[in-house]
Amino acid sequence: MKLSGFMPQETARALLSTVQSSRSYDSEPDSVDHMPSFEFYPMIAGQWVDETMKHLLHEFAETVVLPYVRQTYSCPECAVADLLVRRYVVGERRTHQLHFDSHAYATVVLGLSDPSDFEGGLYIQPGTHASTRQFVNLEPGDLFVHSFDLQHGVRLWKGTRHSVVFWIKTSARSITKGTTPWYSKAAETGDPDALFNLGEQYLHGTAGMTMNPSRAAALYKQAAESGHHGAQTHLGLLLAETGGSDLRESAKWLKLSAKAGSVLGQKSLAFAYANGRGVEQNLTRASKWMMRAAQQDDLEAAYVLGTMYLHGQGLKVSPVDASYWLRLSAEAGYADAQREMLGRQRASWESQESPPKLVRWGCIRDHENIMSKRLER
Repeated sequence: MKLSGFMPQETARALLSTVQSSRSYDSEPDSVDHMPSFEFYPMIAGQWVDETMKHLLHEFAETVVLPYVRQTYSCPECAVADLLVRRYVVGERRTHQLHFDSHAYATVVLGLSDPSDFEGGLYIQPGTHASTRQFVNLEPGDLFVHSFDLQHGVRLWKGTRHSVVFWIKTSARSITKGTTPWYSKAAETGDPDALFNLGEQYLHGTAGMTMNPSRAAALYKQAAESGHHGAQTHLGLLLAETGGSDLRESAKWLKLSAKAGSVLGQKSLAFAYANGRGVEQNLTRASKWMMRAAQQDDLEAAYVLGTMYLHGQGLKVSPVDASYWLRLSAEAGYADAQREMLGRQRASWESQESPPKLVRWGCIRDHENIMSKRLER
């Protein structure tokens, strides 16, 4: 839900100036896509750790954000668990791929950048396919509020964007314990999103859950059988890890997800065909599904598709198509694609007497070892 003008624009602009000049941004791998994050946390587990940001936002959180969330979600004990600032800058991060905020009962996004400063922005995706994406136009001071079961992401093609994100939990206890009790309650009613995200917690041992892959598989399967395409994909991937007779079952779920339009399902099925896991190895089919994932703006898929065009893996060799997909992925911040583009530039310019200056791809400066996946994995 978009809420216009909840913070005066002049206040939002002053806040933007502060976060633009901050030196607190972290470039550790992000939890969603493992790319450099370019974010910082003024509040962690309900405790302010940045006095400047506390001065600017504490009153706003207590008198504007929390009263609205408590009333809207009938949650009188809701409290801010974490607060983060994200930036999307040319040469750094240009995308935050589709995900749930699984650790937050509600999320509040505060717009800071003027929409004229960038192309793209925050989007929601109510359906499986990227064609259902809807971009949310936030003016400085506008809020966008959503619950834990809404898939969303960020995609920029031009310009620079900054935002503040409030992650809210149902009680101070859930913040202290690091738990997400709303998932267990919703899962009891058979809610597919809750089953899927609860499965994620059991798989990785997060949110107070003990790591239990078998329990995760059971929850994934319950959600998958109800048609949840994310659960179908993750069940397929989990079954693939066990190998053996589970590989065919894995491929069955990946096919269901991929045919329904899930980008992760399409990419995962492409890797299955490329490596002959649960299906007969077939690079032509691998390239077909990788293409479909790349067309949904998956950066890894775009990178891999570029290398397939480059080396003729399931496709005719096409330097033009290879350059298109590699550049698309690199410009969006995918480190492997940036390395590939830099290497190709160096190779083509080494023989020139006065070669032009190399393009400086941002994310690989400090992250030479991040995201080193290749077609064979």
